[in-house]
Amino acid sequence: MLGTVEPRGAALLGVLVVLVVAFGILSDRFLDYDNMANLLLQSSITGIAAIGLSFVIMTAGIDLSAGSSMNLALVLAISIAGTAGTMEYTTQTNWLVYPVALVAGTALGCLNALAIIFLRLSPLIVTLATLSLYRGIALHLTGGREMLVFGSIREFGRGLIGIGIGYPVVAMFALAALATALLRHVSIGRFVLAVGGSERSARENGIPTGRVLLFAYGFAGITAAVAGLVLVGRVGAVNPDLGWQFEFTVITAVVLGGTSLLGGKGSIRGAIVAAVVLSTISNGLNLIGADPYIYDVIRGCVLLFAVVLDAAAQLHTPATRTV
Repeated sequence: MLGTVEPRGAALLGVLVVLVVAFGILSDRFLDYDNMANLLLQSSITGIAAIGLSFVIMTAGIDLSAGSSMNLALVLAISIAGTAGTMEYTTQTNWLVYPVALVAGTALGCLNALAIIFLRLSPLIVTLATLSLYRGIALHLTGGREMLVFGSIREFGRGLIGIGIGYPVVAMFALAALATALLRHVSIGRFVLAVGGSERSARENGIPTGRVLLFAYGFAGITAAVAGLVLVGRVGAVNPDLGWQFEFTVITAVVLGGTSLLGGKGSIRGAIVAAVVLSTISNGLNLIGADPYIYDVIRGCVLLFAVVLDAAAQLHTPATRTV
């Protein structure tokens, strides 16, 4: 039922509480207000992208190009809405960087959808190809060099509201509320779930499946671009590794949060909580001085656990649609 809380959601919250308590004991800095605010800011990058990717996976699709889309959208935005700085490889940006990044992200996502629709190819194959294509174009445009960016692009990623919470955190919850409203109250949200349940049945019932896929992948492109704006705004640079393997972190958050890889059901709230869980792990390990090379091992284990959990859920529970 819409709006219900699944057992997985409660279990995920329990895992988050255990992690917070454990890292709070292991590090006397973990529970500091500043660190908690920073943890939320870190999680907002994954959380924002996970909101859009949730729609793609709800259609029984996948998008492996999220990190590359982020990279190319930001390179295009900075190239169009920026001017050369006083130093070599620096760019001064204006407010146009935001709409240009959003338009670019939407276009890249829609290109994925159009290839899937008209070429009748698997989303896995299409987005695997565009993963390389988009990143290759971005590397060509930048010459593989890091670009330092100044001006308007830094305002969003570094801005704070009165209580020290970053603008990106506010944006994450606003986007989550919008996505939840779409799934609950707007026909396009119900169409996304219907296509994921059975694309053939959806088509036979008059649902415009092509438009639904365009919406899902376009929305994923928008959220990837917003996540990129946050990341570049915080770091102050676009480097060749921007978004590298980012898609796997986002997919982990989406699946761990309760969205089925087989489509037809999902949880926006779960994806946000999962993003916070993943950031809590990284933040806590960093504070206790863990070997940085163990991070990828843990992320890989979490992704494997999420996939196994999803497979088990498909075998033992009836299909439900949650938001």
